[in-house]
Amino acid sequence: MIFALTTRLLRNNNNNIFHPSRRSSLSIFVFFHIHLLMHIP
Repeated sequence: MIFALTTRLLRNNNNNIFHPSRRSSLSIFVFFHIHLLMHIP
């Protein structure tokens, strides 16, 4: 499930990698993983 969410997120942001909003999407991606790590024992 986690891998499916990350893959879906990457697919949604795949077209915006070279977009000026890359920094914001990257910060969201990092925040998403930090959020997962906080809830994984």
